[in-house]
Amino acid sequence: MFKKIIALFIGLFILMPNLVFVNNVKAQPDPTQDWEDYVSDEAKTVSNLSDVSQRVINILLLIAAVVAVIYVIIGGYNYITAGGNAEQAAASKTTILNALIGLVIIFAAYAIVRYVVYGILTGTPS
Repeated sequence: MFKKIIALFIGLFILMPNLVFVNNVKAQPDPTQDWEDYVSDEAKTVSNLSDVSQRVINILLLIAAVVAVIYVIIGGYNYITAGGNAEQAAASKTTILNALIGLVIIFAAYAIVRYVVYGILTGTPS
């Protein structure tokens, strides 16, 4: 199981540059028109450090949330298959509780990051 999680992280880190620097381009551009007409406004704004860092932070928080949900599922599965074993049931409850605490921390971190980044970019927090 641990090897699968490591393989998932390695795969996501290989794909991360593609997720961060995504360019939304319209299909089959007209060669007589300027290329900027075909690139979306969102893709044009990824040129500064704050946008890139915000996307990277959002992706990392998303990965952490997915891992926490996977741990909740693993803990639930272990709890169901405990078969009356009190130690395994207690360990499964601890796994579920720790994963839920991790999810709360992840959502709080997401809210704090959005508040701070928005405050830095606009000068007024919302």
